[in-house]
Amino acid sequence: MTKHKFEVGEAVIHTQRWGRASEAVYEIRSILPSEGADHRYRVRCSDEKHERVFAESQIELARTR
Repeated sequence: MTKHKFEVGEAVIHTQRWGRASEAVYEIRSILPSEGADHRYRVRCSDEKHERVFAESQIELARTR
């Protein structure tokens, strides 16, 4: 089994857009069990009240300014 690419607390963006004009930045809140070869993460955006679950293949590190 491969190691998770991201850690709790890191800032990431979702690489598959939903039509938003701006890139939302999500914080990794927890690492979840993998589904097959793709690791999963529970994330939260400060602009939203709920958490989301993204697969590792769907996110990348957010650029720091």
